[in-house]
Amino acid sequence: MSVMRIVLALGWIGCGSSDPTDTAPATTSATTDATVPEPPADFGPSNRWPHVKVNDIPSNLAGTGLTDGFVAYDFVLKDQYGDDVSLYQFYGRVVLLDFMSVDCTGCSTRTFGHQQFWEDIDGDDTVMVVVVLRPDATGAMPTVPLAETWSAQHFVTYPVLVDEADTLADWLPGGVPNAFLIDWDMRIIESVFEPVDTNVVMSLAGDAPGN
Repeated sequence: MSVMRIVLALGWIGCGSSDPTDTAPATTSATTDATVPEPPADFGPSNRWPHVKVNDIPSNLAGTGLTDGFVAYDFVLKDQYGDDVSLYQFYGRVVLLDFMSVDCTGCSTRTFGHQQFWEDIDGDDTVMVVVVLRPDATGAMPTVPLAETWSAQHFVTYPVLVDEADTLADWLPGGVPNAFLIDWDMRIIESVFEPVDTNVVMSLAGDAPGN
């Protein structure tokens, strides 16, 4: 009986397959999740207007003066939608910055002219039009609701900012209206009482980097 058991055991062993292909080798799949880089952040506060990216603006950019040839000082004011807007967020664009009040003579005409220019350059990423509302002749400060109403009355679709705390008085020793033409690097080209020549604006825009 013991011999028979040995023979049967050997038979079972012999019936086992020695073909290595009968048993699939264990496989491992090494999947490496590719790290997708985050897009560059916008410079300045969140709002609906264009922004320069933080890696495209000099980290040491700072204002040096308010006359021709100097770098304009940055400021942050609320727009007609109640959002904070920074002047420096428009770095890289030629900025037509016009200071007005709701009661100034000739401001309505200038406003419509700015809007026509803004519509003419729709889609142009080298130019920005910005109006800042200042206190009126009675000393009443502009407010966000006032800017919203004023913008609607003049069909304005560019930023209208309000100097609610009279923080930009140093920009305008001669009162309003007064316009500043600011180059793409925030350097002041000129400050004029008369409306800025839009042909000059577009000429400067053509000299901006990348054009």
